[in-house]
Amino acid sequence: MLAAVRTIAFPATRLFDVNGSMKTKQLNLAISESLWQDLEFLAKATDQSLESLAVNCILHQLPQVRQQVRELDEFLEKVNPENIHGEIGLKEIAVSYVP
Repeated sequence: MLAAVRTIAFPATRLFDVNGSMKTKQLNLAISESLWQDLEFLAKATDQSLESLAVNCILHQLPQVRQQVRELDEFLEKVNPENIHGEIGLKEIAVSYVP
């Protein structure tokens, strides 16, 4: 059984690039019904729009996501063919299975 999904359609935003030409960006976000209800409740309680709450939630998580990406990049830079099994924990598993 599929969970109910709602879509938040954010208004198109006009952006100007360095050459002065205008571009329009549109964001549609598909979320679960339960998350929709949570956002709807908070929107009413705080007198904010559901869209602004969703954007604020996303913006609040961006620093953490950026840090996770940096850490993953640093980890992957250290991995090479000689140490890959040790880096991902397979070396210990392989040694434990040797008779």
